[in-house]
Amino acid sequence: MNTTRKQTRIAGAAALLCTLLAASHAAEFHVAPGGSDANPGTEDRPFATLERARDEIRRLKAAGPLPAGGITVELRGGDYELARPFQLTAEDSGDPNAPIVYRASRGETAKLVGGRVLADWRPLADPAVLDRLPEPARGQVWQADLKAAGVTDLEGIHGATTYQSDPGLELFFQDKPMTLARYPNSGYMRIASALDDEGKPQAGTVTTAKGAFLCDDPRPSRWVNERDVWLHGFWIWDWADRRIPLAGVDPAARTISLGPREGQTFGIRTGQWFYAENLLAELDSPGEWYLDRDRSILYFWPPPPLSSGKAVVSVVRDLVRLDGVAHVAFRNLLLEAGRGSAFLIKGGDSVRLVAATISSPTTCSSTARGPSASTPAGSAGPRAWAFSRRRS
Repeated sequence: MNTTRKQTRIAGAAALLCTLLAASHAAEFHVAPGGSDANPGTEDRPFATLERARDEIRRLKAAGPLPAGGITVELRGGDYELARPFQLTAEDSGDPNAPIVYRASRGETAKLVGGRVLADWRPLADPAVLDRLPEPARGQVWQADLKAAGVTDLEGIHGATTYQSDPGLELFFQDKPMTLARYPNSGYMRIASALDDEGKPQAGTVTTAKGAFLCDDPRPSRWVNERDVWLHGFWIWDWADRRIPLAGVDPAARTISLGPREGQTFGIRTGQWFYAENLLAELDSPGEWYLDRDRSILYFWPPPPLSSGKAVVSVVRDLVRLDGVAHVAFRNLLLEAGRGSAFLIKGGDSVRLVAATISSPTTCSSTARGPSASTPAGSAGPRAWAFSRRRS
């Protein structure tokens, strides 16, 4: 009897020990480009998407506490084309002793891609369009039908306010951002004189509904019939930029106007600087492109031949969005070809971005988005960040 009781106690202790050991080890899910969301997410049978891994973690949390070591979602190397932003909310949070980590497999490159490859290119042959091109570009420009490629959101200027505007859809070739056809090709034009409501030149800053000014450069006279032109300028201060659609050009008066637009006024200061972009008439250099939104046609002068690389247009805005998330980390991931921010983090606590590479932009910036408690790796205190790419 004593022997039986001892054996029972030993068996119970062993079972308890196994349970405690299992709870003390981090759980792990695997994701791979060649996986399937019908798989269990093991190393041999990985998921295909981050969303599937996120949903499995939600199911695990609903069944009980997280394992003490937390949960790791390991992404095998390859491209993960996002159809929409990858979104996490408060229910996707980890715990201080059980963080949730999304990371690339050791020695491999896992890319979150917010763009679509354009593969069907044809030489530009439309005589009416060729006539609008500068002479050097004729015979060099190719065109792609975005609608046929499944790209229907042809967003232009996004958030057309000071500091916050971005160009919306962009084109990348060989993992580098291409230049929206612009004038001048480098540098800026100057505002010769800001005009008041009566059209009279003023020396300082003028705020009007029309937003008109004199420009000594004769080049804008070529833009009278151009559509969907944007002016990117530092209209009052050298540190405050804004993209604004061009409203009109008067070649005889040498004036450019930004309005009128309902509910808007425009502040302009004499001597400030700007350039114009998205002009077919200025597509004159390799690497430049122009988007005809009315026809959903993108025109591109590739720097090397198209066969030497992939042409990708950005589609998804804010590749990773976190709202109220805590104790979650992203490690060694590469994000590319999206619109807006690579990471957009609002609120939360102890969110870590470790060795994240944001590819294809010209610059990256971090922007606080109100009171919160999110802390990127290496930052000094609590705040919410959007790691984004901006082009000038």
